[in-house]
Amino acid sequence: MTIARALSALLGISAIALFSQGCSYLFGDPYGDYMQKAVKWANLRTELQTKADLELNNVGGIGEAESASGGTTYRYIFFQGNFADGTSRLRALGYENLDLLDFEAFNDYGALAPGADVNGDIKIGSQSYYASSLIPHLGSLANGGLLMVDIGPSTNYLLYTTTSDPTDLIHMDGYSAGWANVSSATWQISSGSDMWTLARAAQLVDGRVCLLFFLNNGSQGKAIAATFANFSTLASAFAAGNPYLMGSADANLSADMDVVTTNGSYGSPAGIDAWIIEDGIVSMTSTINNRTTFNLFPFGSGAATKSYSMTANYSYLYYFQPSGEYWYLFDYSSGRLVCLRPWWK
Repeated sequence: MTIARALSALLGISAIALFSQGCSYLFGDPYGDYMQKAVKWANLRTELQTKADLELNNVGGIGEAESASGGTTYRYIFFQGNFADGTSRLRALGYENLDLLDFEAFNDYGALAPGADVNGDIKIGSQSYYASSLIPHLGSLANGGLLMVDIGPSTNYLLYTTTSDPTDLIHMDGYSAGWANVSSATWQISSGSDMWTLARAAQLVDGRVCLLFFLNNGSQGKAIAATFANFSTLASAFAAGNPYLMGSADANLSADMDVVTTNGSYGSPAGIDAWIIEDGIVSMTSTINNRTTFNLFPFGSGAATKSYSMTANYSYLYYFQPSGEYWYLFDYSSGRLVCLRPWWK
Protein backbone atom coordinates (compact mmCIF):
# COMPACT_ATOMS: atom_id res chain seq x y z
CA MET A 1 0.00 0.00 0.00
CA THR A 2 1.34 3.44 -0.97
CA ILE A 3 1.71 6.20 1.58
CA ALA A 4 -1.13 8.10 -0.11
CA ARG A 5 -3.49 5.12 0.04
CA ALA A 6 -2.54 4.42 3.68
CA LEU A 7 -3.22 8.02 4.62
CA SER A 8 -6.54 7.94 2.78
CA ALA A 9 -7.59 4.77 4.61
CA LEU A 10 -6.59 6.25 7.99
CA LEU A 11 -8.58 9.41 7.30
CA GLY A 12 -11.56 7.31 6.27
CA ILE A 13 -11.45 5.32 9.53
CA SER A 14 -11.14 8.54 11.53
CA ALA A 15 -14.12 10.03 9.71
CA ILE A 16 -16.22 6.96 10.45
CA ALA A 17 -15.22 7.08 14.12
CA LEU A 18 -16.10 10.76 14.37
CA PHE A 19 -19.39 10.21 12.55
CA SER A 20 -20.27 7.31 14.87
CA GLN A 21 -19.45 9.36 17.93
CA GLY A 22 -21.51 12.23 16.59
CA CYS A 23 -24.42 9.88 15.87
CA SER A 24 -24.55 8.95 19.54
CA TYR A 25 -25.72 12.49 20.17
CA LEU A 26 -27.66 13.10 16.94
CA PHE A 27 -29.77 9.99 17.27
CA GLY A 28 -30.20 10.08 21.04
CA ASP A 29 -27.87 7.27 22.06
CA PRO A 30 -28.45 7.02 25.85
CA TYR A 31 -24.76 6.19 26.32
CA GLY A 32 -23.54 9.16 24.26
CA ASP A 33 -22.70 11.27 27.31
CA TYR A 34 -21.08 9.24 30.02
CA MET A 35 -19.71 6.34 27.96
CA GLN A 36 -17.15 8.76 26.53
CA LYS A 37 -15.58 8.65 30.00
CA ALA A 38 -15.96 4.93 30.63
CA VAL A 39 -12.96 3.02 31.98
CA LYS A 40 -14.60 -0.33 32.68
CA TRP A 41 -18.05 -1.72 33.25
CA ALA A 42 -19.99 -4.81 34.24
CA ASN A 43 -23.56 -5.89 33.67
CA LEU A 44 -24.66 -6.69 37.21
CA ARG A 45 -27.99 -8.10 36.13
CA THR A 46 -26.30 -10.64 33.84
CA GLU A 47 -23.53 -11.47 36.31
CA LEU A 48 -25.95 -12.08 39.18
CA GLN A 49 -28.23 -14.22 37.02
CA THR A 50 -25.34 -16.30 35.67
CA LYS A 51 -23.21 -16.71 38.78
CA ALA A 52 -25.73 -16.52 41.64
CA ASP A 53 -29.09 -17.35 40.02
CA LEU A 54 -30.48 -14.04 41.30
CA GLU A 55 -32.74 -11.76 39.29
CA LEU A 56 -31.72 -8.16 39.98
CA ASN A 57 -34.47 -5.54 39.94
CA ASN A 58 -32.35 -2.52 40.84
CA VAL A 59 -29.48 -1.23 42.93
CA GLY A 60 -30.31 0.88 45.98
CA GLY A 61 -26.83 2.07 46.93
CA ILE A 62 -23.11 1.83 46.11
CA GLY A 63 -20.08 2.21 48.38
CA GLU A 64 -16.34 1.59 48.32
CA ALA A 65 -14.10 0.37 51.13
CA GLU A 66 -10.32 0.23 51.33
CA SER A 67 -8.16 -1.28 54.05
CA ALA A 68 -4.54 -2.33 54.50
CA SER A 69 -3.83 -5.65 56.19
CA GLY A 70 -0.52 -7.46 56.42
CA GLY A 71 1.14 -4.95 54.12
CA THR A 72 -1.45 -5.44 51.38
CA THR A 73 -4.17 -2.96 50.41
CA TYR A 74 -7.61 -4.38 49.69
CA ARG A 75 -10.33 -2.44 47.85
CA TYR A 76 -13.89 -3.45 47.08
CA ILE A 77 -17.02 -1.97 45.54
CA PHE A 78 -20.16 -2.90 47.47
CA PHE A 79 -23.71 -2.51 46.27
CA GLN A 80 -27.09 -3.09 47.79
CA GLY A 81 -29.27 -5.00 45.34
CA ASN A 82 -33.02 -5.47 45.39
CA PHE A 83 -34.08 -8.76 43.85
CA ALA A 84 -37.14 -10.32 42.25
CA ASP A 85 -37.52 -12.77 45.16
CA GLY A 86 -38.30 -9.83 47.46
CA THR A 87 -34.92 -9.85 49.21
CA SER A 88 -32.44 -7.01 49.57
CA ARG A 89 -28.83 -8.17 49.71
CA LEU A 90 -25.37 -6.69 49.89
CA ARG A 91 -22.94 -7.93 47.25
CA ALA A 92 -19.33 -7.07 46.44
CA LEU A 93 -17.22 -6.54 43.33
CA GLY A 94 -13.47 -6.77 42.83
CA TYR A 95 -12.04 -3.28 42.48
CA GLU A 96 -9.83 -3.81 39.46
CA ASN A 97 -12.17 -5.74 37.16
CA LEU A 98 -15.61 -5.26 38.75
CA ASP A 99 -15.87 -9.05 38.97
CA LEU A 100 -18.71 -10.38 41.12
CA LEU A 101 -17.42 -11.91 44.37
CA ASP A 102 -18.98 -14.64 46.50
CA PHE A 103 -19.59 -12.20 49.36
CA GLU A 104 -23.21 -11.74 50.41
CA ALA A 105 -24.94 -10.18 53.41
CA PHE A 106 -28.45 -9.09 54.25
CA ASN A 107 -29.16 -5.47 55.12
CA ASP A 108 -29.22 -4.07 58.64
CA TYR A 109 -28.27 -0.46 57.90
CA GLY A 110 -29.53 2.75 56.34
CA ALA A 111 -27.09 4.55 54.04
CA LEU A 112 -24.48 2.20 52.62
CA ALA A 113 -21.21 3.44 54.14
CA PRO A 114 -18.57 0.68 54.43
CA GLY A 115 -15.37 1.65 56.19
CA ALA A 116 -12.18 0.27 57.74
CA ASP A 117 -11.94 0.12 61.55
CA VAL A 118 -8.79 0.26 63.70
CA ASN A 119 -8.32 -3.51 63.28
CA GLY A 120 -8.17 -3.12 59.51
CA ASP A 121 -11.50 -4.94 59.22
CA ILE A 122 -14.20 -3.62 56.91
CA LYS A 123 -17.31 -2.71 58.88
CA ILE A 124 -20.71 -2.60 57.26
CA GLY A 125 -23.73 -2.14 59.49
CA SER A 126 -23.38 -4.30 62.60
CA GLN A 127 -20.81 -6.73 61.14
CA SER A 128 -17.09 -6.51 60.45
CA TYR A 129 -15.25 -8.56 57.83
CA TYR A 130 -11.60 -9.50 57.35
CA ALA A 131 -10.28 -7.21 54.62
CA SER A 132 -8.32 -9.97 52.90
CA SER A 133 -11.23 -12.37 52.44
CA LEU A 134 -14.48 -10.59 53.41
CA ILE A 135 -15.11 -13.47 55.82
CA PRO A 136 -17.15 -12.27 58.84
CA HIS A 137 -15.09 -11.36 61.91
CA LEU A 138 -17.00 -9.51 64.64
CA GLY A 139 -20.79 -9.33 64.77
CA SER A 140 -23.48 -7.54 66.80
CA LEU A 141 -21.54 -4.26 66.58
CA ALA A 142 -22.96 -0.81 67.18
CA ASN A 143 -24.83 0.32 64.11
CA GLY A 144 -26.36 3.47 62.67
CA GLY A 145 -23.42 5.82 62.23
CA LEU A 146 -20.60 6.86 59.91
CA LEU A 147 -17.27 5.29 60.88
CA MET A 148 -14.10 7.24 61.62
CA VAL A 149 -10.96 6.07 63.36
CA ASP A 150 -8.40 7.73 65.61
CA ILE A 151 -5.31 5.59 65.19
CA GLY A 152 -3.39 7.12 68.12
CA PRO A 153 -5.60 5.73 70.89
CA SER A 154 -6.92 2.98 68.59
CA THR A 155 -10.50 4.14 68.88
CA ASN A 156 -13.40 3.66 66.48
CA TYR A 157 -15.93 6.47 66.34
CA LEU A 158 -19.46 6.45 65.00
CA LEU A 159 -20.86 9.85 64.09
CA TYR A 160 -24.57 10.25 63.46
CA THR A 161 -27.68 12.36 63.77
CA THR A 162 -31.14 11.08 64.56
CA THR A 163 -34.62 12.39 63.86
CA SER A 164 -35.61 11.53 67.44
CA ASP A 165 -33.53 14.45 68.76
CA PRO A 166 -35.65 17.50 69.61
CA THR A 167 -32.90 19.76 68.20
CA ASP A 168 -30.17 19.33 65.59
CA LEU A 169 -27.51 17.39 67.47
CA ILE A 170 -24.58 15.38 66.16
CA HIS A 171 -23.52 12.36 68.22
CA MET A 172 -20.00 10.91 68.42
CA ASP A 173 -19.68 7.55 70.20
CA GLY A 174 -16.25 6.01 70.81
CA TYR A 175 -15.48 2.28 70.78
CA SER A 176 -12.43 0.17 71.54
CA ALA A 177 -10.75 -2.04 68.96
CA GLY A 178 -13.05 -4.82 70.21
CA TRP A 179 -16.05 -2.51 69.81
CA ALA A 180 -16.83 -1.91 73.48
CA ASN A 181 -18.35 1.53 74.06
CA VAL A 182 -15.87 3.88 75.77
CA SER A 183 -17.37 7.37 75.27
CA SER A 184 -20.40 9.30 74.09
CA ALA A 185 -20.79 12.99 73.29
CA THR A 186 -23.19 15.33 71.50
CA TRP A 187 -22.77 18.77 69.90
CA GLN A 188 -25.28 21.30 68.64
CA ILE A 189 -24.95 21.63 64.86
CA SER A 190 -26.37 25.11 64.24
CA SER A 191 -27.80 28.06 66.14
CA GLY A 192 -31.11 28.17 64.29
CA SER A 193 -34.23 26.04 64.18
CA ASP A 194 -33.17 24.05 61.11
CA MET A 195 -32.82 20.30 61.55
CA TRP A 196 -29.52 19.42 59.89
CA THR A 197 -28.62 15.76 59.44
CA LEU A 198 -25.17 14.24 59.00
CA ALA A 199 -25.22 12.76 55.49
CA ARG A 200 -21.56 11.82 54.85
CA ALA A 201 -18.18 11.92 56.59
CA ALA A 202 -14.63 11.37 55.34
CA GLN A 203 -11.02 11.53 56.49
CA LEU A 204 -8.90 13.05 53.74
CA VAL A 205 -5.39 11.92 52.82
CA ASP A 206 -3.83 15.01 54.44
CA GLY A 207 -5.58 14.26 57.76
CA ARG A 208 -8.48 16.69 57.45
CA VAL A 209 -11.92 15.51 58.55
CA CYS A 210 -14.94 16.58 56.52
CA LEU A 211 -18.55 16.32 57.69
CA LEU A 212 -21.32 16.89 55.16
CA PHE A 213 -24.64 18.08 56.58
CA PHE A 214 -27.96 17.97 54.75
CA LEU A 215 -31.18 19.96 55.11
CA ASN A 216 -34.16 18.32 53.44
CA ASN A 217 -36.37 20.63 51.41
CA GLY A 218 -38.47 18.46 49.12
CA SER A 219 -36.81 17.48 45.85
CA GLN A 220 -34.13 20.20 46.18
CA GLY A 221 -32.26 20.04 49.48
CA LYS A 222 -29.31 21.97 50.87
CA ALA A 223 -25.89 20.79 52.04
CA ILE A 224 -22.99 22.39 53.93
CA ALA A 225 -19.57 20.82 54.54
CA ALA A 226 -17.64 21.48 57.75
CA THR A 227 -13.94 20.60 57.52
CA PHE A 228 -11.57 20.29 60.49
CA ALA A 229 -7.75 20.29 60.38
CA ASN A 230 -7.54 16.76 61.77
CA PHE A 231 -9.40 14.32 63.99
CA SER A 232 -7.79 15.68 67.16
CA THR A 233 -9.12 19.16 66.36
CA LEU A 234 -12.60 17.78 65.76
CA ALA A 235 -12.52 15.79 69.00
CA SER A 236 -11.36 18.80 71.05
CA ALA A 237 -14.02 21.08 69.55
CA PHE A 238 -16.61 18.37 70.10
CA ALA A 239 -15.63 18.05 73.75
CA ALA A 240 -15.76 21.81 74.28
CA GLY A 241 -19.16 22.02 72.62
CA ASN A 242 -19.13 25.82 72.61
CA PRO A 243 -20.22 27.37 70.42
CA TYR A 244 -22.30 25.19 68.08
CA LEU A 245 -20.48 23.23 65.37
CA MET A 246 -21.19 25.56 62.43
CA GLY A 247 -20.09 28.50 64.54
CA SER A 248 -16.84 26.90 65.70
CA ALA A 249 -13.58 28.61 64.75
CA ASP A 250 -12.18 25.14 64.02
CA ALA A 251 -14.80 24.40 61.37
CA ASN A 252 -14.05 25.56 57.83
CA LEU A 253 -17.50 25.85 56.24
CA SER A 254 -18.29 25.47 52.56
CA ALA A 255 -20.84 27.47 50.64
CA ASP A 256 -24.48 26.37 50.74
CA MET A 257 -24.93 23.74 48.03
CA ASP A 258 -28.13 22.78 46.23
CA VAL A 259 -28.70 19.02 46.19
CA VAL A 260 -31.19 17.23 43.95
CA THR A 261 -32.71 14.35 45.92
CA THR A 262 -34.48 12.36 43.21
CA ASN A 263 -32.21 9.28 43.37
CA GLY A 264 -31.51 9.06 47.09
CA SER A 265 -32.22 10.65 50.41
CA TYR A 266 -30.87 10.82 53.93
CA GLY A 267 -31.12 7.34 55.43
CA SER A 268 -31.59 5.53 52.12
CA PRO A 269 -28.86 3.12 50.92
CA ALA A 270 -27.80 5.60 48.23
CA GLY A 271 -27.62 8.57 50.59
CA ILE A 272 -28.00 12.09 49.22
CA ASP A 273 -26.74 13.15 45.79
CA ALA A 274 -23.63 14.88 47.19
CA TRP A 275 -20.28 13.26 47.92
CA ILE A 276 -17.01 14.12 49.68
CA ILE A 277 -13.96 13.51 47.50
CA GLU A 278 -10.33 14.55 47.85
CA ASP A 279 -10.87 17.46 45.46
CA GLY A 280 -13.87 18.95 47.28
CA ILE A 281 -17.60 18.32 47.44
CA VAL A 282 -19.48 17.05 44.38
CA SER A 283 -23.16 17.92 44.38
CA MET A 284 -25.83 17.10 41.84
CA THR A 285 -27.30 20.58 41.78
CA SER A 286 -29.98 20.43 39.09
CA THR A 287 -31.89 18.21 36.69
CA ILE A 288 -33.63 20.55 34.26
CA ASN A 289 -34.10 20.79 30.48
CA ASN A 290 -33.29 17.09 30.22
CA ARG A 291 -29.79 17.73 31.62
CA THR A 292 -28.26 16.72 34.95
CA THR A 293 -25.57 19.03 36.33
CA PHE A 294 -22.87 18.18 38.87
CA ASN A 295 -20.82 20.93 40.54
CA LEU A 296 -17.52 20.67 42.43
CA PHE A 297 -17.32 22.96 45.48
CA PRO A 298 -14.20 23.72 47.56
CA PHE A 299 -14.03 22.59 51.18
CA GLY A 300 -13.95 26.20 52.32
CA SER A 301 -16.10 29.13 51.26
CA GLY A 302 -16.53 29.88 47.58
CA ALA A 303 -18.62 29.04 44.55
CA ALA A 304 -18.32 25.88 42.49
CA THR A 305 -15.02 25.64 40.61
CA LYS A 306 -15.95 23.04 37.98
CA SER A 307 -19.12 21.51 36.61
CA TYR A 308 -20.26 18.69 34.35
CA SER A 309 -23.58 18.27 32.56
CA MET A 310 -25.02 15.13 30.98
CA THR A 311 -28.32 13.84 29.67
CA ALA A 312 -30.76 13.42 32.54
CA ASN A 313 -32.10 9.95 33.20
CA TYR A 314 -34.01 9.00 36.33
CA SER A 315 -32.94 5.37 35.96
CA TYR A 316 -29.34 6.34 36.81
CA LEU A 317 -27.77 5.97 40.26
CA TYR A 318 -24.45 7.72 40.96
CA TYR A 319 -21.52 7.25 43.32
CA PHE A 320 -18.25 9.20 43.66
CA GLN A 321 -15.21 7.56 45.26
CA PRO A 322 -13.74 9.43 48.27
CA SER A 323 -10.29 9.24 46.60
CA GLY A 324 -11.62 11.11 43.56
CA GLU A 325 -10.05 8.50 41.29
CA TYR A 326 -13.31 7.47 39.62
CA TRP A 327 -17.06 7.92 39.75
CA TYR A 328 -19.70 5.31 39.01
CA LEU A 329 -23.05 5.18 37.27
CA PHE A 330 -25.57 2.36 37.50
CA ASP A 331 -28.26 2.24 34.82
CA TYR A 332 -31.40 0.48 36.07
CA SER A 333 -32.68 -0.13 32.54
CA SER A 334 -29.61 -2.01 31.27
CA GLY A 335 -28.27 -3.36 34.58
CA ARG A 336 -24.86 -1.93 33.73
CA LEU A 337 -22.46 -0.47 36.31
CA VAL A 338 -19.92 1.83 34.65
CA CYS A 339 -16.68 3.14 36.16
CA LEU A 340 -15.90 6.61 34.76
CA ARG A 341 -12.92 8.94 34.51
CA PRO A 342 -13.19 12.15 36.56
CA TRP A 343 -14.40 15.33 34.85
CA TRP A 344 -12.92 17.61 37.53
CA LYS A 345 -9.20 16.95 36.95
